[in-house]
This record gives sequence, structure tokens and C-alpha cells, in this order.
Amino acid sequence: MAAQDQAKQDTAKAVTRDSLEQLYMNDDLDAREAILLKKLDAKQLMDLETMRLNEQGKNNMPFSGTGLMLICLAPFIMVILIVYFVSRESAKKDKLRYEISMKALELGQPLPESFFDEPKKKTSRLQSGLVWLGVGIALVIASFVVDIEKMFLFGIIPAFVGLGILIAYLVEKPKNNTPEVNE
Repeated sequence: MAAQDQAKQDTAKAVTRDSLEQLYMNDDLDAREAILLKKLDAKQLMDLETMRLNEQGKNNMPFSGTGLMLICLAPFIMVILIVYFVSRESAKKDKLRYEISMKALELGQPLPESFFDEPKKKTSRLQSGLVWLGVGIALVIASFVVDIEKMFLFGIIPAFVGLGILIAYLVEKPKNNTPEVNE
């Protein structure tokens, strides 16, 4: 029994040694490297192959650490930049209104009551609900045309958001005769 186990181990070592020698024996090796490689036993060849695979795995990363960090931080940076530019634009408008009101006071001109009121947006809940529903339905149809099953889920989300906005519009509709304007 022990002889059979020893024979199996010897066969496995020979097969391993032959396959690893074939892997390492190529035209790029000089004579000295080839001689040294032939002197290695199976365990040393396995260790050499393990080290090669570990090094190869380390170099296979598509992004460096800095690139990966930037990819993870990009959404947060974009949100911060959007908030910054929107607030900066709002501050410019407020400053312009202040300057106009100061000029009007200097000249003794009265300001109209609606001067400091923000203009209301013209979109209704009906319009925004239909847009969200349309985008969702378009993504669902596109997922079937392109045959990407996971894209179906991205279409369901805006479709249900649009459906929810339309339901809210219909529930509030009897209270108001005119379409409600979002602020």
C-alpha cells in the first residue's frame, strides 16, 4: 500500500515537473538559466510558480490605488461641486437684487411688491410624473431590445417614481381645479 502511494506521489511530481519545465523552458532563457531550472526539484519549481503567479496577480489590477480612490470619491466630489456652483449662482442673484434695491432707494424709487419673490417653476406634477414614467418605460423596453436583464430593474425604478407622482397628482386634483406648480 505504501509503495502504491509513493508511486502516485512520484508520478505527480514528474508530471508537475514536466509541465512546469515546459512553462519555463522557452526561447528567452539562456543556457545558464536552463541548467539552473533543471536542477530544481518539484517543490522548488512549485514555489517558483507560486511566486510567479502571486506577482502576476499583483500586476493585474486595472487601476492603481490612487485611481481606485478617485473613482470611489468621484460621486461625492461631483455632488459637492454641484452644491458649490448652485449656491454661488444663488449668491450672485441675491447680490444683484441687493444692488438694484439699494440703487432704487438712493434714487427714491419704490420697489414693486413682487421684486423679492422667487419666480415659480412652470412644471406640474402631471408633467414630471409623465416624464418619469416615460423614462422608466423606455428603459424597460430598451432592456428587452438589447437583451440585458439587469437593465430592466433600472427601468422599473423611474417608472414607479413616475407612477407615484401621478397618483399624488390624482389624489390632490379634486382639491385644486388648476394643476399644482412645484416649487
